Amino acid sequence: TLALSCTTALTPHDTSREGAMIAPPLAPGPRRCPIHPAARSCDAGPVWSATVVGRAEELGRVSVLLRGVRDGRFGVLVIEGDAGIGKTTLVRAACDAAGEEALVLWGACLPLISAAVPLIGLRSAVRGLPVGERPAVLGGPVPRSGAEGGRSGGPAVPVPVALDDWLSAQAVQRPVVLAVDDLHWADEETLDALMYVLAGPAERRLGVILTVRSTDVAPHHPLRRWLADIRRLPGVEELAVGPLTRGEVAAEVAAGLGGPAPLRPARCRRRRW
Repeated sequence: TLALSCTTALTPHDTSREGAMIAPPLAPGPRRCPIHPAARSCDAGPVWSATVVGRAEELGRVSVLLRGVRDGRFGVLVIEGDAGIGKTTLVRAACDAAGEEALVLWGACLPLISAAVPLIGLRSAVRGLPVGERPAVLGGPVPRSGAEGGRSGGPAVPVPVALDDWLSAQAVQRPVVLAVDDLHWADEETLDALMYVLAGPAERRLGVILTVRSTDVAPHHPLRRWLADIRRLPGVEELAVGPLTRGEVAAEVAAGLGGPAPLRPARCRRRRW
């Protein structure tokens, strides 16, 4: 078998693994109006930062979702791709373009080994909110008897129902974008809660963006069945993210350097095995 192993000089900033946006990592949690000056929303839809390159089609799909949310239509976008291909970067751009009026909740699942933290992807999404504003099922205050959501002497409200009610209440006040990164590491409680939210009312200003590392979803992975189930729900769409072209990589590096990218021809060597 003959293969080519190629390396391209991208120094001093090699960002091609993470996709098409030069920006520091975005910490999980809610963001209220921390919008990049070049990513304000307008009547025509989101305006993307000039540093986003090589993802015109993908950004167009996200733009459609955000316009629908602003207009009161619930939508879901599942972004799939290999590790480091740019899924997180694309979601970061979406969150920046959500608009000043939107409540953006960003969470990330983690590959924990010895500890089990139920709902970790959702807990991290609301972690930056004041405790009094979080839903009770994710660390917020427990409602008093008779208060909204409280059931005096009755059974506790199931987590999926309580989360869906809280998101719906937030969506009445302003558009809400819930992004959960690395769903392939999600626990079953997170998947159950998201399933209930995704099957909820269609007429609400709520958008859900999920990222999945394709290579980590083996044939018997629990997420494979979950993804098959949500595909049957209305409003759920999928987006496969592929690698950047050489020209797009050059444009990305140029954006980071503030000038033409000093790309040298790829060095290829033959390997046999």
